[in-house]
Amino acid sequence: MRSFLPLLLLAFALPETAQAFVRSRTESGACLQWERRLIPWTMNERGLPGLGYERAHAAFARSFQTWEEVGCSDIAFRDNSPTSETRVGYAEGELADNLVIFRTRDCRDVAPEDAPCRRQGSCANEYDCWDHGSSVIGVTTTTFFRQTGEILDADIEMNAAWFDFTDVDGPPCAPGETSGCVSTDIQNTATHEIGHMLGLDHSPDRNATMFARAPRGEVSKRVLAEDDVQGLCTIYPAGEPATYCEGFELKESGPGCGCQSSAGAGEAALLLAGLGLLRRARSRGASRPTRG
Repeated sequence: MRSFLPLLLLAFALPETAQAFVRSRTESGACLQWERRLIPWTMNERGLPGLGYERAHAAFARSFQTWEEVGCSDIAFRDNSPTSETRVGYAEGELADNLVIFRTRDCRDVAPEDAPCRRQGSCANEYDCWDHGSSVIGVTTTTFFRQTGEILDADIEMNAAWFDFTDVDGPPCAPGETSGCVSTDIQNTATHEIGHMLGLDHSPDRNATMFARAPRGEVSKRVLAEDDVQGLCTIYPAGEPATYCEGFELKESGPGCGCQSSAGAGEAALLLAGLGLLRRARSRGASRPTRG
Protein backbone atom coordinates (compact mmCIF):
# COMPACT_ATOMS: atom_id res chain seq x y z
CA MET A 1 0.00 0.00 0.00
CA ARG A 2 1.40 3.41 -0.90
CA SER A 3 1.55 6.07 1.77
CA PHE A 4 1.23 9.78 1.45
CA LEU A 5 2.38 12.69 3.53
CA PRO A 6 0.89 16.12 4.21
CA LEU A 7 3.64 18.71 4.15
CA LEU A 8 3.83 22.34 5.17
CA LEU A 9 6.63 22.74 2.64
CA LEU A 10 10.29 22.42 3.63
CA ALA A 11 12.42 25.54 3.62
CA PHE A 12 16.11 25.98 2.90
CA ALA A 13 16.62 22.79 0.86
CA LEU A 14 19.66 22.85 -1.40
CA PRO A 15 18.99 23.20 -5.15
CA GLU A 16 19.65 20.06 -7.13
CA THR A 17 21.01 21.98 -10.12
CA ALA A 18 22.87 25.20 -10.79
CA GLN A 19 19.59 27.13 -10.99
CA ALA A 20 18.51 29.08 -7.96
CA PHE A 21 15.00 27.62 -7.92
CA VAL A 22 14.43 24.85 -5.40
CA ARG A 23 11.98 21.96 -5.71
CA SER A 24 10.08 20.71 -2.69
CA ARG A 25 11.00 17.15 -1.75
CA THR A 26 9.65 14.29 0.31
CA GLU A 27 11.69 12.84 3.15
CA SER A 28 12.85 10.09 0.80
CA GLY A 29 14.22 12.66 -1.65
CA ALA A 30 11.53 12.59 -4.33
CA CYS A 31 10.56 15.95 -5.81
CA LEU A 32 6.93 17.05 -5.71
CA GLN A 33 4.91 17.42 -8.91
CA TRP A 34 1.41 16.95 -10.25
CA GLU A 35 0.73 14.25 -12.81
CA ARG A 36 -2.16 16.26 -14.22
CA ARG A 37 -1.74 19.51 -16.13
CA LEU A 38 -5.21 20.92 -15.42
CA ILE A 39 -5.33 21.64 -11.69
CA PRO A 40 -8.64 22.61 -10.07
CA TRP A 41 -8.91 25.14 -7.26
CA THR A 42 -11.73 26.52 -5.18
CA MET A 43 -12.10 29.45 -2.80
CA ASN A 44 -14.19 29.43 0.35
CA GLU A 45 -17.40 31.37 -0.28
CA ARG A 46 -16.84 34.00 2.40
CA GLY A 47 -13.69 35.27 0.65
CA LEU A 48 -12.08 37.95 2.78
CA PRO A 49 -14.52 39.66 5.16
CA GLY A 50 -14.25 43.43 4.82
CA LEU A 51 -12.99 43.22 1.25
CA GLY A 52 -15.60 40.84 -0.11
CA TYR A 53 -15.57 37.57 -1.96
CA GLU A 54 -15.41 38.92 -5.50
CA ARG A 55 -12.32 41.06 -4.99
CA ALA A 56 -10.45 38.42 -3.00
CA HIS A 57 -11.34 35.80 -5.60
CA ALA A 58 -10.28 38.06 -8.46
CA ALA A 59 -6.86 38.64 -6.87
CA PHE A 60 -6.27 34.89 -6.59
CA ALA A 61 -7.51 34.34 -10.14
CA ARG A 62 -4.92 36.83 -11.40
CA SER A 63 -2.21 34.93 -9.53
CA PHE A 64 -3.23 31.59 -11.05
CA GLN A 65 -3.25 33.27 -14.48
CA THR A 66 0.31 34.52 -13.93
CA TRP A 67 1.61 30.94 -13.64
CA GLU A 68 -0.67 29.73 -16.43
CA GLU A 69 0.65 32.25 -18.95
CA VAL A 70 4.26 31.01 -18.88
CA GLY A 71 4.90 29.96 -22.48
CA CYS A 72 7.37 27.14 -21.91
CA SER A 73 4.90 25.23 -19.72
CA ASP A 74 1.35 24.04 -20.36
CA ILE A 75 0.19 24.01 -16.74
CA ALA A 76 -3.42 25.21 -16.42
CA PHE A 77 -5.98 25.78 -13.67
CA ARG A 78 -9.75 25.29 -13.42
CA ASP A 79 -11.72 27.54 -11.08
CA ASN A 80 -14.41 25.58 -9.21
CA SER A 81 -15.24 28.37 -6.76
CA PRO A 82 -17.07 29.06 -4.53
CA THR A 83 -17.30 26.38 -1.86
CA SER A 84 -18.55 26.16 1.72
CA GLU A 85 -15.62 23.86 2.62
CA THR A 86 -13.30 25.07 5.40
CA ARG A 87 -11.17 21.94 5.98
CA VAL A 88 -7.67 21.62 4.60
CA GLY A 89 -6.13 18.22 3.99
CA TYR A 90 -6.95 15.14 1.98
CA ALA A 91 -8.09 11.53 2.38
CA GLU A 92 -7.67 8.86 -0.28
CA GLY A 93 -10.72 8.58 -2.48
CA GLU A 94 -11.60 12.26 -2.20
CA LEU A 95 -11.50 14.61 -5.15
CA ALA A 96 -8.77 17.18 -4.72
CA ASP A 97 -10.37 20.58 -4.10
CA ASN A 98 -7.16 22.59 -3.60
CA LEU A 99 -8.95 24.92 -1.21
CA VAL A 100 -8.10 28.59 -0.81
CA ILE A 101 -9.31 30.04 2.49
CA PHE A 102 -8.76 33.18 4.54
CA ARG A 103 -8.59 32.36 8.27
CA THR A 104 -9.90 35.37 10.18
CA ARG A 105 -9.55 34.11 13.77
CA ASP A 106 -6.46 32.94 15.64
CA CYS A 107 -6.89 29.46 17.10
CA ARG A 108 -5.49 30.65 20.41
CA ASP A 109 -8.51 32.93 20.72
CA VAL A 110 -11.22 30.44 19.80
CA ALA A 111 -10.02 26.95 20.79
CA PRO A 112 -10.33 26.10 24.50
CA GLU A 113 -6.99 25.71 26.25
CA ASP A 114 -7.80 22.08 27.09
CA ALA A 115 -9.00 21.22 23.56
CA PRO A 116 -7.28 18.04 22.25
CA CYS A 117 -6.55 19.83 18.97
CA ARG A 118 -4.14 22.13 20.83
CA ARG A 119 -1.85 19.15 21.39
CA GLN A 120 -2.51 17.62 17.98
CA GLY A 121 -2.07 20.79 15.96
CA SER A 122 -5.46 20.29 14.30
CA CYS A 123 -7.46 23.26 15.59
CA ALA A 124 -7.50 24.96 12.18
CA ASN A 125 -10.00 22.49 10.77
CA GLU A 126 -11.97 21.98 13.96
CA TYR A 127 -12.50 25.68 14.70
CA ASP A 128 -11.91 27.25 11.27
CA CYS A 129 -9.03 29.32 12.60
CA TRP A 130 -5.39 30.26 11.97
CA ASP A 131 -3.03 27.82 13.69
CA HIS A 132 0.41 28.63 12.23
CA GLY A 133 1.84 31.59 14.15
CA SER A 134 1.25 35.32 13.97
CA SER A 135 4.26 36.17 11.76
CA VAL A 136 3.32 33.79 8.92
CA ILE A 137 1.32 35.27 6.04
CA GLY A 138 0.31 32.08 4.23
CA VAL A 139 0.65 28.31 4.43
CA THR A 140 0.27 25.72 1.69
CA THR A 141 -0.45 22.18 2.89
CA THR A 142 0.43 19.63 0.23
CA THR A 143 -0.49 15.94 0.31
CA PHE A 144 1.51 13.56 -1.90
CA PHE A 145 2.75 10.01 -2.33
CA ARG A 146 6.02 10.08 -0.46
CA GLN A 147 7.97 7.64 -2.67
CA THR A 148 7.15 9.32 -5.99
CA GLY A 149 6.29 12.89 -4.92
CA GLU A 150 3.05 12.86 -6.92
CA ILE A 151 0.85 15.61 -5.50
CA LEU A 152 -2.72 14.69 -4.63
CA ASP A 153 -3.98 17.89 -3.05
CA ALA A 154 -2.69 21.34 -2.08
CA ASP A 155 -4.62 23.78 0.12
CA ILE A 156 -3.73 27.41 0.78
CA GLU A 157 -4.53 29.19 4.06
CA MET A 158 -4.15 32.97 4.34
CA ASN A 159 -3.52 34.63 7.71
CA ALA A 160 -6.28 37.22 7.87
CA ALA A 161 -6.25 36.95 11.68
CA TRP A 162 -3.01 38.94 11.90
CA PHE A 163 -2.53 40.62 8.51
CA ASP A 164 -4.58 43.28 6.73
CA PHE A 165 -4.82 42.08 3.14
CA THR A 166 -5.29 44.57 0.31
CA ASP A 167 -5.82 44.26 -3.44
CA VAL A 168 -5.03 47.77 -4.69
CA ASP A 169 -2.10 49.45 -6.39
CA GLY A 170 -0.37 52.23 -4.51
CA PRO A 171 2.36 53.07 -2.03
CA PRO A 172 2.94 50.92 1.06
CA CYS A 173 0.57 51.73 3.88
CA ALA A 174 2.04 53.86 6.65
CA PRO A 175 1.24 52.83 10.24
CA GLY A 176 -2.45 53.38 10.82
CA GLU A 177 -3.29 53.73 7.12
CA THR A 178 -5.85 51.35 5.62
CA SER A 179 -7.15 53.06 2.47
CA GLY A 180 -5.60 53.69 -0.95
CA CYS A 181 -2.35 51.93 -0.08
CA VAL A 182 -0.82 48.45 -0.04
CA SER A 183 -0.58 46.57 3.25
CA THR A 184 -0.21 42.80 2.70
CA ASP A 185 -1.03 42.31 -0.96
CA ILE A 186 -3.27 39.31 -1.73
CA GLN A 187 -1.87 38.77 -5.21
CA ASN A 188 1.74 39.07 -4.02
CA THR A 189 1.14 36.35 -1.42
CA ALA A 190 -1.10 34.18 -3.59
CA THR A 191 1.39 33.99 -6.46
CA HIS A 192 4.04 32.76 -4.01
CA GLU A 193 1.74 30.17 -2.43
CA ILE A 194 0.65 28.84 -5.83
CA GLY A 195 4.31 28.20 -6.54
CA HIS A 196 4.34 25.90 -3.51
CA MET A 197 1.15 24.27 -4.78
CA LEU A 198 3.05 23.46 -7.98
CA GLY A 199 5.99 21.88 -6.15
CA LEU A 200 8.44 24.76 -5.77
CA ASP A 201 10.16 25.48 -2.48
CA HIS A 202 11.74 28.74 -1.33
CA SER A 203 14.35 30.21 -3.64
CA PRO A 204 17.55 31.91 -2.42
CA ASP A 205 17.06 34.49 -5.20
CA ARG A 206 15.77 37.66 -3.48
CA ASN A 207 14.15 38.78 -6.76
CA ALA A 208 12.14 35.58 -7.17
CA THR A 209 8.46 35.19 -6.39
CA MET A 210 9.50 32.12 -4.41
CA PHE A 211 11.80 34.06 -2.08
CA ALA A 212 10.64 33.44 1.49
CA ARG A 213 10.06 36.96 2.79
CA ALA A 214 7.77 39.85 1.93
CA PRO A 215 7.97 43.36 3.39
CA ARG A 216 4.83 45.37 4.01
CA GLY A 217 3.57 46.91 0.80
CA GLU A 218 5.44 44.53 -1.54
CA VAL A 219 3.83 43.74 -4.89
CA SER A 220 6.88 42.50 -6.86
CA LYS A 221 5.95 38.84 -6.35
CA ARG A 222 2.90 39.38 -8.52
CA VAL A 223 5.30 39.01 -11.48
CA LEU A 224 7.39 35.86 -11.94
CA ALA A 225 11.15 36.23 -12.12
CA GLU A 226 13.33 34.21 -14.50
CA ASP A 227 14.12 31.88 -11.62
CA ASP A 228 10.42 31.07 -11.10
CA VAL A 229 9.85 30.51 -14.81
CA GLN A 230 12.82 28.14 -15.01
CA GLY A 231 11.45 26.18 -12.07
CA LEU A 232 7.97 25.85 -13.54
CA CYS A 233 9.23 24.83 -16.99
CA THR A 234 11.71 22.35 -15.53
CA ILE A 235 8.91 20.57 -13.67
CA TYR A 236 6.16 20.95 -16.29
CA PRO A 237 7.74 21.37 -19.76
CA ALA A 238 5.15 22.02 -22.45
CA GLY A 239 4.06 18.87 -24.24
CA GLU A 240 6.18 16.59 -22.08
CA PRO A 241 5.58 14.56 -18.90
CA ALA A 242 6.29 16.12 -15.52
CA THR A 243 9.96 15.88 -14.58
CA TYR A 244 10.72 13.57 -11.67
CA CYS A 245 13.95 13.84 -9.71
CA GLU A 246 16.44 11.11 -10.54
CA GLY A 247 18.71 9.22 -8.25
CA PHE A 248 16.88 9.80 -4.98
CA GLU A 249 17.15 7.18 -2.29
CA LEU A 250 13.95 5.53 -1.10
CA LYS A 251 14.21 4.86 2.59
CA GLU A 252 12.26 4.99 5.81
CA SER A 253 13.06 7.98 7.96
CA GLY A 254 11.82 9.71 11.08
CA PRO A 255 9.67 12.81 11.22
CA GLY A 256 12.69 15.08 10.88
CA CYS A 257 12.56 18.76 11.70
CA GLY A 258 11.51 21.92 9.98
CA CYS A 259 12.99 25.39 9.86
CA GLN A 260 11.37 28.78 9.58
CA SER A 261 13.01 31.82 8.15
CA SER A 262 13.09 34.45 10.85
CA ALA A 263 11.45 37.71 9.85
CA GLY A 264 13.58 40.82 9.69
CA ALA A 265 12.39 44.32 10.47
CA GLY A 266 9.30 45.03 8.39
CA GLU A 267 9.32 41.52 6.92
CA ALA A 268 7.34 38.36 7.55
CA ALA A 269 7.87 34.77 6.56
CA LEU A 270 5.64 33.83 3.64
CA LEU A 271 5.45 30.19 4.53
CA LEU A 272 5.75 28.22 7.73
CA ALA A 273 8.21 25.41 7.31
CA GLY A 274 7.57 22.09 8.92
CA LEU A 275 6.73 18.44 8.55
CA GLY A 276 3.35 16.83 8.88
CA LEU A 277 2.67 13.46 10.40
CA LEU A 278 3.01 10.49 8.09
CA ARG A 279 -0.43 9.38 6.95
CA ARG A 280 -1.26 5.95 5.65
CA ALA A 281 -3.54 5.64 2.66
CA ARG A 282 -7.19 5.44 3.69
CA SER A 283 -6.58 7.37 6.89
CA ARG A 284 -7.20 11.08 7.28
CA GLY A 285 -4.48 12.06 9.74
CA ALA A 286 -3.48 15.65 10.47
CA SER A 287 -0.67 18.09 9.80
CA ARG A 288 1.75 19.08 12.52
CA PRO A 289 3.58 22.30 11.65
CA THR A 290 6.80 23.44 13.24
CA ARG A 291 6.07 26.95 14.51
CA GLY A 292 8.51 29.78 14.42
